Amino acid sequence: MSEVIEKYIEENIFFESDNYKKVFRDAMEFLGVETEEALDSFMSPSLADFNDPHLMKDMDKAVKYLKKAIDSNNRICLFGDYDADGVTSTALFVRVLRELKHNNFFYFIPDRQKDGYGISEENIQKVIKKADLVITADNGIREIDSLHDLSVPVILTDHHDPFVGGEEIKKLHKNGRIIKEGEQLMAIPDVEAIINPKRIDCDYPNESLAGVGVLFKLFQGLYKELGKPQKDLLQFLDLVAAGTVADLVPQFDKKYQDTEVRLMTALGIQMMNENPSVWVQNYKAINQKDTIVFADLGFSLGPNLNAPSRMGSAYPAVTFLIEDDFDLSRELAAKLKDINEERKKLQQRAIEQSKDSIFKTDNVVITILDEEFDSGIAGLVAGYHEGEEKRPSITFCQRVVDGEKILTGSCRSIDGVSIINALTETAKDIGQFRFGGHDQAAGLSLEEEKIDQFKEKIDEKLSVYNIQELSRELDFDLELPISKIEHRIVSFIDQLYVPVTFVSKENTIYSPPMTLRNPDWARVFLEKDGVRYQAMNWKKTKELIDNYQADTESTISVSYQLSFFRDDISISITEFKFD
Repeated sequence: MSEVIEKYIEENIFFESDNYKKVFRDAMEFLGVETEEALDSFMSPSLADFNDPHLMKDMDKAVKYLKKAIDSNNRICLFGDYDADGVTSTALFVRVLRELKHNNFFYFIPDRQKDGYGISEENIQKVIKKADLVITADNGIREIDSLHDLSVPVILTDHHDPFVGGEEIKKLHKNGRIIKEGEQLMAIPDVEAIINPKRIDCDYPNESLAGVGVLFKLFQGLYKELGKPQKDLLQFLDLVAAGTVADLVPQFDKKYQDTEVRLMTALGIQMMNENPSVWVQNYKAINQKDTIVFADLGFSLGPNLNAPSRMGSAYPAVTFLIEDDFDLSRELAAKLKDINEERKKLQQRAIEQSKDSIFKTDNVVITILDEEFDSGIAGLVAGYHEGEEKRPSITFCQRVVDGEKILTGSCRSIDGVSIINALTETAKDIGQFRFGGHDQAAGLSLEEEKIDQFKEKIDEKLSVYNIQELSRELDFDLELPISKIEHRIVSFIDQLYVPVTFVSKENTIYSPPMTLRNPDWARVFLEKDGVRYQAMNWKKTKELIDNYQADTESTISVSYQLSFFRDDISISITEFKFD
């Protein structure tokens, strides 16, 4: 692999600095780029990097059902999800069908508090009463019992992990369709077509697509069937890029050495800047963005799209993304920003309250919020505790369904610890409960009476990981002393479309940290090898100041991220540890 990288460096004259060369080498190794073809595609994305949608299992069947529904002017429903990936998927559905002049459609996104988590039997029954065809987006692969014996055809598009195991899968998921590859079994819903690159019988060469990316592939297949130019779909890549980055999926698929996700992101960001749609123009205006960069999608746009569902309904986010009237779109953009500001205040209140109900072991942190808070805020609180404690965290909200108290939880985990696997093993011991997600983030619903059992078992299942050892170290991807930071390195990192965390060890704080308007924020003055930089610290600032005042001679190691702020280099500290 080093030969591939060295050859690329040798053939490109922009590698003038040894420092830059090292960061480039380290970054490519971190991303897992191993082939010359993958390296060329990664550094120079082109339309040729799109994979044939028909390589995806069930694509032919899905396209057939969708084309038939359009030709017959049947009523089509998109069953979406409430996060940024889900709302961009829903908006993509609306915009594509409008483009095809098919107006007989509607969409449904569950309300976290009223409708619960995932595709429930009650919600799907509501939908199929009004639809001739249902398409799911960013959900459904684990909803085996709900998506069973339905009266209308369903095209399921998702990117989450299906149920996988041994022979026990047959007993646990009797209503599902069982797929077998070698000794491995997978259970999936028994519906007309399932498009998910994570199926064990799917040969699609990229398993890293976000939910909106999978739906985009369905529309690529449809356009091919209709004989419409694929380039006509490119206008919608702004939505695909927004949902993809906000959902934190990998931009590069290591297994297949495939760059399709990066291509979608690169083209989407290019569109946002060169030919922005109405919603992009107004997002930029309201949020004072002259140019959209990768970080904006994850740290600004993503939270704005997520906020409505956390505070109530996801529909305002979808409405904004599909509105063509410029003035109304501007109002909606401002409304999303206001909702996000309210979300921040509610989140802080929830964090403070959660500290009163904390259950903590060496392996997990579990909190239960008061009834004032609903599940929309739980993931943010879980993320806070995961960051503070450096161990998996689960936060539950309380709600009543048919007179029964249900706990709806969100989970966040640290690198190297799969919360979805731990939930799967816990369910085997305490009985099935609803859950789904990824290694680092998941959601679940649990009867209140099972909470004590759940705490005991999830702690036991997580104990197989060496969490205490993992939590002692700073999380980082690449090592780069702050004295080695260069403008061209920051430019390179900006173009990776991957959040890269660096570490700089044994730095000196040469002046007292300066707190800002938020007491959790501080400007930190770092020196390394005679080079000085100012960095921003966003959490644990009191600990930082107390340690500095206690021993001004001590050195500090920091993990940090790099970006540009008004053309200046910006350093954001993600973690620190006094040496």
